[in-house]
Amino acid sequence: MTSSLKNKMPAWDFRSSYGSLSSPAYRKARQRLEADIHILAGLVPNAKDAVSIAIALEHLAEVFSLTDSLIGYCRCLSAIDTREQEAAKERVRLWEIHSRYYELITELFHRLADLKKSDPIWKELDFSKWEWLFERVSTRWSFSLSPRTLQLLYELKASNFVPCSDLYHSVNAHLVATVRTMDGLTKHQSHSQCIAVLKTSEDPKLRQSTFTALNEYYSQNAYLYASIFNMLTGFRLKGFEFAEMDFMAPAYWQNAVSSEAADALMTVVRANRHMLRKSVISRALFTGKSAMEVWDLNAPAPLRREIHIPYEEALDKIKEVGKVLDERIPETFDLFVEKGWVEVRQLPGKQNGAFFQGILSLNEPRIFSTYLGSFASMSQQAIMYGHAWHFWL
Repeated sequence: MTSSLKNKMPAWDFRSSYGSLSSPAYRKARQRLEADIHILAGLVPNAKDAVSIAIALEHLAEVFSLTDSLIGYCRCLSAIDTREQEAAKERVRLWEIHSRYYELITELFHRLADLKKSDPIWKELDFSKWEWLFERVSTRWSFSLSPRTLQLLYELKASNFVPCSDLYHSVNAHLVATVRTMDGLTKHQSHSQCIAVLKTSEDPKLRQSTFTALNEYYSQNAYLYASIFNMLTGFRLKGFEFAEMDFMAPAYWQNAVSSEAADALMTVVRANRHMLRKSVISRALFTGKSAMEVWDLNAPAPLRREIHIPYEEALDKIKEVGKVLDERIPETFDLFVEKGWVEVRQLPGKQNGAFFQGILSLNEPRIFSTYLGSFASMSQQAIMYGHAWHFWL
Protein backbone atom coordinates (compact mmCIF):
# COMPACT_ATOMS: atom_id res chain seq x y z
CA MET A 1 0.00 0.00 0.00
CA THR A 2 1.42 3.40 -0.94
CA SER A 3 2.23 5.57 2.08
CA SER A 4 0.67 8.62 0.42
CA LEU A 5 -2.79 7.04 0.84
CA LYS A 6 -2.76 7.02 4.63
CA ASN A 7 -5.98 8.66 5.84
CA LYS A 8 -6.62 10.63 2.63
CA MET A 9 -7.99 10.30 -0.88
CA PRO A 10 -5.78 10.67 -3.97
CA ALA A 11 -5.91 14.21 -5.38
CA TRP A 12 -4.41 15.88 -8.40
CA ASP A 13 -1.19 17.85 -8.04
CA PHE A 14 -0.33 19.99 -11.05
CA ARG A 15 3.16 21.02 -9.96
CA SER A 16 4.69 18.30 -12.13
CA SER A 17 2.93 19.69 -15.22
CA TYR A 18 2.20 23.39 -15.67
CA GLY A 19 1.31 24.40 -12.12
CA SER A 20 -1.35 26.98 -12.99
CA LEU A 21 -2.52 28.99 -15.99
CA SER A 22 -0.48 31.96 -14.76
CA SER A 23 2.72 30.00 -14.10
CA PRO A 24 5.91 30.65 -16.12
CA ALA A 25 5.84 27.00 -17.29
CA TYR A 26 2.36 27.33 -18.78
CA ARG A 27 3.05 30.73 -20.35
CA LYS A 28 6.24 29.37 -21.93
CA ALA A 29 4.38 26.35 -23.38
CA ARG A 30 1.61 28.61 -24.67
CA GLN A 31 4.07 30.97 -26.37
CA ARG A 32 5.88 28.03 -27.92
CA LEU A 33 2.61 26.69 -29.32
CA GLU A 34 1.73 30.00 -30.95
CA ALA A 35 5.24 30.24 -32.43
CA ASP A 36 5.05 26.66 -33.76
CA ILE A 37 1.66 27.31 -35.38
CA HIS A 38 3.07 30.42 -37.05
CA ILE A 39 6.00 28.40 -38.41
CA LEU A 40 3.67 25.61 -39.55
CA ALA A 41 1.45 28.10 -41.39
CA GLY A 42 4.51 29.09 -43.42
CA LEU A 43 5.69 25.53 -44.06
CA VAL A 44 2.49 23.80 -45.26
CA PRO A 45 1.71 25.98 -48.34
CA ASN A 46 5.26 25.39 -49.62
CA ALA A 47 5.47 21.68 -48.78
CA LYS A 48 5.60 20.21 -52.28
CA ASP A 49 8.64 17.93 -52.32
CA ALA A 50 9.73 15.08 -50.07
CA VAL A 51 12.08 17.18 -47.92
CA SER A 52 9.68 20.08 -47.30
CA ILE A 53 6.77 17.70 -46.67
CA ALA A 54 8.85 15.73 -44.13
CA ILE A 55 9.75 18.95 -42.30
CA ALA A 56 6.09 20.06 -42.23
CA LEU A 57 5.02 16.65 -40.89
CA GLU A 58 7.55 16.83 -38.04
CA HIS A 59 6.25 20.26 -37.06
CA LEU A 60 2.69 18.92 -37.26
CA ALA A 61 3.61 16.23 -34.73
CA GLU A 62 5.09 18.76 -32.31
CA VAL A 63 2.09 21.07 -32.58
CA PHE A 64 -0.34 18.18 -32.09
CA SER A 65 1.46 16.95 -28.97
CA LEU A 66 1.60 20.40 -27.37
CA THR A 67 -1.95 21.43 -28.35
CA ASP A 68 -3.41 18.16 -27.09
CA SER A 69 -1.46 18.49 -23.83
CA LEU A 70 -2.56 22.05 -23.10
CA ILE A 71 -6.20 21.31 -23.95
CA GLY A 72 -6.05 18.18 -21.77
CA TYR A 73 -4.54 20.17 -18.91
CA CYS A 74 -7.32 22.77 -19.10
CA ARG A 75 -9.88 19.97 -19.26
CA CYS A 76 -8.50 18.63 -15.99
CA LEU A 77 -8.66 22.07 -14.35
CA SER A 78 -12.27 22.53 -15.45
CA ALA A 79 -13.27 19.04 -14.29
CA ILE A 80 -12.06 19.71 -10.74
CA ASP A 81 -14.36 22.74 -10.46
CA THR A 82 -16.75 23.42 -13.34
CA ARG A 83 -17.52 26.83 -11.85
CA GLU A 84 -13.96 27.99 -12.51
CA GLN A 85 -14.03 30.35 -15.51
CA GLU A 86 -10.41 30.91 -16.53
CA ALA A 87 -9.75 27.31 -17.56
CA ALA A 88 -12.96 27.30 -19.64
CA LYS A 89 -11.94 30.51 -21.43
CA GLU A 90 -8.46 29.17 -22.07
CA ARG A 91 -9.87 25.95 -23.56
CA VAL A 92 -11.79 28.05 -26.11
CA ARG A 93 -8.61 29.91 -27.07
CA LEU A 94 -6.71 26.65 -27.39
CA TRP A 95 -9.43 25.15 -29.57
CA GLU A 96 -9.08 28.13 -31.90
CA ILE A 97 -5.39 27.22 -32.26
CA HIS A 98 -6.32 23.56 -32.68
CA SER A 99 -8.74 24.55 -35.45
CA ARG A 100 -5.92 26.28 -37.29
CA TYR A 101 -3.77 23.17 -36.83
CA TYR A 102 -6.48 20.94 -38.27
CA GLU A 103 -6.93 23.23 -41.28
CA LEU A 104 -3.18 22.98 -41.97
CA ILE A 105 -2.98 19.20 -41.61
CA THR A 106 -6.05 18.81 -43.84
CA GLU A 107 -4.50 21.08 -46.48
CA LEU A 108 -1.28 19.05 -46.49
CA PHE A 109 -3.06 15.69 -46.52
CA HIS A 110 -5.32 16.84 -49.37
CA ARG A 111 -2.18 17.50 -51.38
CA LEU A 112 -0.82 14.03 -50.56
CA ALA A 113 -4.17 12.38 -51.36
CA ASP A 114 -4.09 13.94 -54.83
CA LEU A 115 -0.69 12.38 -55.62
CA LYS A 116 -0.69 9.21 -57.68
CA LYS A 117 0.79 6.05 -56.18
CA SER A 118 3.43 6.13 -58.92
CA ASP A 119 4.61 9.61 -57.94
CA PRO A 120 8.37 9.46 -57.13
CA ILE A 121 7.78 11.51 -53.97
CA TRP A 122 6.52 8.37 -52.19
CA LYS A 123 9.89 6.66 -52.67
CA GLU A 124 11.73 9.66 -51.25
CA LEU A 125 9.39 10.29 -48.31
CA ASP A 126 9.39 7.97 -45.28
CA PHE A 127 5.66 8.12 -44.66
CA SER A 128 5.30 4.94 -42.61
CA LYS A 129 4.74 6.57 -39.21
CA TRP A 130 2.19 8.97 -40.71
CA GLU A 131 0.03 6.46 -42.54
CA TRP A 132 -2.28 5.84 -39.57
CA LEU A 133 -2.92 9.58 -39.13
CA PHE A 134 -3.32 10.10 -42.88
CA GLU A 135 -5.86 7.27 -42.99
CA ARG A 136 -7.67 8.73 -39.97
CA VAL A 137 -7.86 12.28 -41.32
CA SER A 138 -8.56 11.41 -44.96
CA THR A 139 -11.54 9.21 -44.02
CA ARG A 140 -13.01 11.79 -41.63
CA TRP A 141 -16.38 13.19 -42.78
CA SER A 142 -15.07 16.78 -42.87
CA PHE A 143 -12.21 15.89 -45.27
CA SER A 144 -14.56 16.35 -48.23
CA LEU A 145 -15.45 19.93 -47.30
CA SER A 146 -14.03 22.92 -49.12
CA PRO A 147 -11.20 24.76 -47.27
CA ARG A 148 -13.48 27.78 -46.66
CA THR A 149 -16.35 25.67 -45.27
CA LEU A 150 -13.93 23.72 -43.09
CA GLN A 151 -12.42 26.94 -41.74
CA LEU A 152 -15.88 28.34 -40.97
CA LEU A 153 -16.96 25.17 -39.16
CA TYR A 154 -13.84 25.07 -37.00
CA GLU A 155 -14.15 28.74 -36.13
CA LEU A 156 -17.74 28.10 -35.05
CA LYS A 157 -16.65 25.04 -33.09
CA ALA A 158 -14.11 27.07 -31.12
CA SER A 159 -16.42 30.01 -30.45
CA ASN A 160 -19.76 28.19 -29.97
CA PHE A 161 -19.56 24.40 -29.91
CA VAL A 162 -16.76 24.03 -27.31
CA PRO A 163 -18.29 26.52 -24.81
CA CYS A 164 -21.53 24.49 -24.86
CA SER A 165 -19.73 21.74 -22.96
CA ASP A 166 -18.58 24.20 -20.29
CA LEU A 167 -22.06 25.69 -20.08
CA TYR A 168 -23.57 22.23 -19.58
CA HIS A 169 -21.15 21.42 -16.75
CA SER A 170 -21.71 24.86 -15.24
CA VAL A 171 -25.47 24.27 -15.06
CA ASN A 172 -24.82 20.92 -13.40
CA ALA A 173 -22.49 22.51 -10.87
CA HIS A 174 -25.30 24.66 -9.46
CA LEU A 175 -27.18 21.58 -8.26
CA VAL A 176 -27.20 20.96 -4.52
CA ALA A 177 -29.40 17.90 -3.95
CA THR A 178 -30.94 17.17 -0.56
CA VAL A 179 -31.12 13.39 -0.23
CA ARG A 180 -31.86 10.75 2.41
CA THR A 181 -30.19 7.50 3.29
CA MET A 182 -31.62 4.15 4.39
CA ASP A 183 -30.64 5.07 7.97
CA GLY A 184 -32.81 8.22 7.85
CA LEU A 185 -29.91 10.63 7.54
CA THR A 186 -30.26 13.77 5.40
CA LYS A 187 -27.30 15.02 3.40
CA HIS A 188 -26.44 17.29 0.48
CA GLN A 189 -24.84 16.10 -2.76
CA SER A 190 -23.27 17.74 -5.79
CA HIS A 191 -24.15 16.68 -9.33
CA SER A 192 -21.07 14.47 -9.61
CA GLN A 193 -21.95 12.76 -6.34
CA CYS A 194 -25.53 12.17 -7.53
CA ILE A 195 -24.38 10.49 -10.73
CA ALA A 196 -21.91 8.34 -8.80
CA VAL A 197 -24.64 7.32 -6.33
CA LEU A 198 -26.97 6.11 -9.10
CA LYS A 199 -24.17 4.01 -10.56
CA THR A 200 -22.51 2.66 -7.45
CA SER A 201 -24.48 3.10 -4.21
CA GLU A 202 -25.86 0.03 -2.47
CA ASP A 203 -28.38 2.14 -0.49
CA PRO A 204 -31.81 1.90 -2.24
CA LYS A 205 -33.25 4.89 -0.34
CA LEU A 206 -30.27 7.03 -1.28
CA ARG A 207 -30.62 6.06 -4.95
CA GLN A 208 -34.34 6.87 -4.96
CA SER A 209 -34.02 10.27 -3.25
CA THR A 210 -31.03 11.10 -5.48
CA PHE A 211 -32.97 10.30 -8.64
CA THR A 212 -35.94 12.36 -7.42
CA ALA A 213 -33.71 15.35 -6.63
CA LEU A 214 -31.97 15.13 -10.01
CA ASN A 215 -35.28 14.82 -11.86
CA GLU A 216 -36.67 17.90 -10.10
CA TYR A 217 -33.58 19.92 -10.97
CA TYR A 218 -33.67 18.80 -14.62
CA SER A 219 -37.37 19.72 -14.79
CA GLN A 220 -36.74 23.18 -13.37
CA ASN A 221 -33.96 23.78 -15.92
CA ALA A 222 -35.47 21.81 -18.81
CA TYR A 223 -35.47 24.70 -21.28
CA LEU A 224 -31.82 25.52 -20.61
CA TYR A 225 -30.73 21.89 -20.98
CA ALA A 226 -32.78 21.49 -24.17
CA SER A 227 -31.26 24.66 -25.62
CA ILE A 228 -27.72 23.43 -24.97
CA PHE A 229 -28.41 20.02 -26.54
CA ASN A 230 -30.15 21.62 -29.52
CA MET A 231 -27.11 23.84 -30.10
CA LEU A 232 -24.79 20.82 -29.98
CA THR A 233 -26.96 18.73 -32.29
CA GLY A 234 -27.71 21.60 -34.66
CA PHE A 235 -24.02 22.34 -35.12
CA ARG A 236 -23.25 18.74 -36.00
CA LEU A 237 -26.19 18.32 -38.37
CA LYS A 238 -25.33 21.48 -40.30
CA GLY A 239 -21.77 20.28 -40.78
CA PHE A 240 -22.96 16.88 -42.02
CA GLU A 241 -25.34 18.68 -44.39
CA PHE A 242 -22.44 20.66 -45.89
CA ALA A 243 -20.53 17.42 -46.39
CA GLU A 244 -23.62 15.71 -47.89
CA MET A 245 -23.12 13.07 -45.23
CA ASP A 246 -25.65 10.83 -43.48
CA PHE A 247 -25.81 11.95 -39.85
CA MET A 248 -24.89 8.47 -38.59
CA ALA A 249 -21.77 8.11 -40.75
CA PRO A 250 -19.45 10.10 -38.43
CA ALA A 251 -20.56 7.96 -35.47
CA TYR A 252 -19.62 4.81 -37.40
CA TRP A 253 -16.26 6.36 -38.28
CA GLN A 254 -15.49 7.47 -34.71
CA ASN A 255 -16.22 3.99 -33.36
CA ALA A 256 -14.48 2.17 -36.22
CA VAL A 257 -17.58 0.16 -37.06
CA SER A 258 -19.54 -0.20 -40.30
CA SER A 259 -23.23 0.53 -40.71
CA GLU A 260 -23.69 -3.15 -41.65
CA ALA A 261 -22.13 -4.23 -38.34
CA ALA A 262 -24.33 -1.82 -36.37
CA ASP A 263 -27.43 -3.05 -38.22
CA ALA A 264 -26.48 -6.66 -37.49
CA LEU A 265 -26.05 -5.87 -33.79
CA MET A 266 -29.43 -4.13 -33.63
CA THR A 267 -31.06 -7.06 -35.41
CA VAL A 268 -29.72 -9.41 -32.73
CA VAL A 269 -30.87 -7.06 -29.95
CA ARG A 270 -34.40 -6.82 -31.38
CA ALA A 271 -34.60 -10.59 -31.85
CA ASN A 272 -33.57 -11.17 -28.22
CA ARG A 273 -35.27 -8.24 -26.51
CA HIS A 274 -37.49 -10.68 -24.60
CA MET A 275 -34.35 -11.97 -22.87
CA LEU A 276 -33.21 -8.45 -22.06
CA ARG A 277 -36.60 -7.66 -20.54
CA LYS A 278 -36.51 -10.90 -18.58
CA SER A 279 -33.13 -9.99 -17.13
CA VAL A 280 -34.48 -6.65 -15.88
CA ILE A 281 -37.56 -8.33 -14.35
CA SER A 282 -35.32 -10.94 -12.69
CA ARG A 283 -33.16 -8.23 -11.18
CA ALA A 284 -36.27 -6.45 -9.89
CA LEU A 285 -37.19 -9.51 -7.82
CA PHE A 286 -34.01 -9.06 -5.78
CA THR A 287 -35.23 -5.60 -4.78
CA GLY A 288 -38.53 -7.05 -3.58
CA LYS A 289 -40.53 -5.58 -6.48
CA SER A 290 -42.17 -6.96 -9.60
CA ALA A 291 -40.79 -4.17 -11.82
CA MET A 292 -37.42 -2.46 -11.82
CA GLU A 293 -37.44 1.13 -10.60
CA VAL A 294 -35.55 3.52 -12.84
CA TRP A 295 -33.16 4.52 -10.05
CA ASP A 296 -32.19 0.87 -9.62
CA LEU A 297 -31.23 0.20 -13.25
CA ASN A 298 -27.51 0.84 -12.68
CA ALA A 299 -27.43 -0.27 -9.05
CA PRO A 300 -24.89 -2.86 -7.91
CA ALA A 301 -26.14 -6.31 -6.92
CA PRO A 302 -27.98 -6.10 -3.57
CA LEU A 303 -26.00 -7.31 -0.56
CA ARG A 304 -26.98 -8.20 3.00
CA ARG A 305 -25.28 -5.10 4.27
CA GLU A 306 -23.75 -2.00 2.79
CA ILE A 307 -20.01 -2.37 2.41
CA HIS A 308 -17.66 0.58 2.18
CA ILE A 309 -14.30 -0.24 0.62
CA PRO A 310 -11.57 2.23 1.70
CA TYR A 311 -9.62 3.56 -1.27
CA GLU A 312 -6.32 2.07 -0.17
CA GLU A 313 -7.99 -1.35 0.04
CA ALA A 314 -9.56 -0.90 -3.40
CA LEU A 315 -6.21 0.04 -4.91
CA ASP A 316 -4.52 -2.95 -3.26
CA LYS A 317 -7.11 -5.25 -4.85
CA ILE A 318 -6.64 -3.59 -8.26
CA LYS A 319 -2.86 -4.00 -8.00
CA GLU A 320 -3.20 -7.61 -6.91
CA VAL A 321 -5.23 -8.44 -10.01
CA GLY A 322 -3.03 -6.30 -12.24
CA LYS A 323 0.12 -8.08 -11.10
CA VAL A 324 -1.13 -11.23 -12.83
CA LEU A 325 -0.97 -9.33 -16.13
CA ASP A 326 2.31 -7.53 -15.49
CA GLU A 327 4.48 -7.58 -12.38
CA ARG A 328 5.31 -3.88 -12.87
CA ILE A 329 1.70 -2.78 -12.39
CA PRO A 330 1.64 -2.45 -8.55
CA GLU A 331 4.62 -0.10 -8.33
CA THR A 332 3.42 1.82 -11.39
CA PHE A 333 -0.05 2.42 -9.92
CA ASP A 334 1.57 3.52 -6.64
CA LEU A 335 3.66 5.95 -8.69
CA PHE A 336 0.51 7.44 -10.28
CA VAL A 337 -0.87 8.19 -6.81
CA GLU A 338 2.39 9.50 -5.38
CA LYS A 339 2.90 11.83 -8.35
CA GLY A 340 -0.55 13.34 -7.86
CA TRP A 341 -1.94 12.02 -11.14
CA VAL A 342 -5.10 10.47 -9.62
CA GLU A 343 -8.20 12.48 -8.61
CA VAL A 344 -11.06 10.71 -6.78
CA ARG A 345 -12.29 13.20 -4.14
CA GLN A 346 -15.91 14.23 -3.63
CA LEU A 347 -15.96 17.97 -4.36
CA PRO A 348 -18.87 20.47 -4.69
CA GLY A 349 -18.30 21.73 -8.23
CA LYS A 350 -16.69 18.61 -9.63
CA GLN A 351 -17.65 17.29 -13.05
CA ASN A 352 -19.59 14.02 -13.00
CA GLY A 353 -18.35 10.79 -14.53
CA ALA A 354 -14.85 9.44 -14.99
CA PHE A 355 -12.20 9.86 -17.66
CA PHE A 356 -8.53 9.34 -18.44
CA GLN A 357 -6.51 12.20 -19.86
CA GLY A 358 -2.97 11.83 -21.12
CA ILE A 359 -0.72 14.92 -21.11
CA LEU A 360 1.30 13.88 -24.17
CA SER A 361 4.16 16.38 -24.12
CA LEU A 362 4.89 15.60 -20.45
CA ASN A 363 4.09 11.87 -20.57
CA GLU A 364 1.67 12.28 -17.68
CA PRO A 365 -1.37 10.01 -17.27
CA ARG A 366 -4.24 11.67 -15.40
CA ILE A 367 -7.12 9.70 -13.84
CA PHE A 368 -10.39 11.43 -12.93
CA SER A 369 -13.43 10.07 -11.05
CA THR A 370 -15.47 10.37 -7.86
CA TYR A 371 -14.87 7.41 -5.55
CA LEU A 372 -17.73 6.37 -3.25
CA GLY A 373 -16.34 3.17 -1.75
CA SER A 374 -18.61 0.62 -3.46
CA PHE A 375 -17.59 -2.41 -5.52
CA ALA A 376 -18.85 -0.70 -8.70
CA SER A 377 -16.78 2.36 -7.85
CA MET A 378 -13.73 0.15 -7.36
CA SER A 379 -14.35 -1.47 -10.75
CA GLN A 380 -14.47 1.98 -12.33
CA GLN A 381 -11.07 2.74 -10.80
CA ALA A 382 -9.62 -0.42 -12.32
CA ILE A 383 -10.74 0.69 -15.79
CA MET A 384 -9.22 4.16 -15.39
CA TYR A 385 -5.93 2.75 -14.09
CA GLY A 386 -5.90 0.40 -17.08
CA HIS A 387 -6.15 3.34 -19.49
CA ALA A 388 -3.35 5.11 -17.64
CA TRP A 389 -1.20 1.97 -17.75
CA HIS A 390 -1.50 1.68 -21.54
CA PHE A 391 -0.60 5.34 -21.92
CA TRP A 392 2.40 4.92 -19.62
CA LEU A 393 3.86 1.87 -21.43
